[in-house]
Amino acid sequence: MMNEGTMTVYVSPETGKTYEIVAKEETRMVGDWYAGEGLHPETRTKYDIYFDGKWVQFALSEAGIERSVANDEGFTDGVYSSARD
Repeated sequence: MMNEGTMTVYVSPETGKTYEIVAKEETRMVGDWYAGEGLHPETRTKYDIYFDGKWVQFALSEAGIERSVANDEGFTDGVYSSARD
């Protein structure tokens, strides 16, 4: 797992483009009201994806980086969403 603020690179196997990946730790309040669960803080790592210094996409896990880049480049399995939709 990458440490917060750590930057690494990911090279797309489809296009050969090099993306910068920055891990950021975020805390948000979560809870299931219907299950009688109160709100509590949850911390997770989000991976921001940049191309040429411009933010283009994000992933919620290291394993999701590949799919997020593929979605940004338009290579999908038919279910497509983008930060620019």
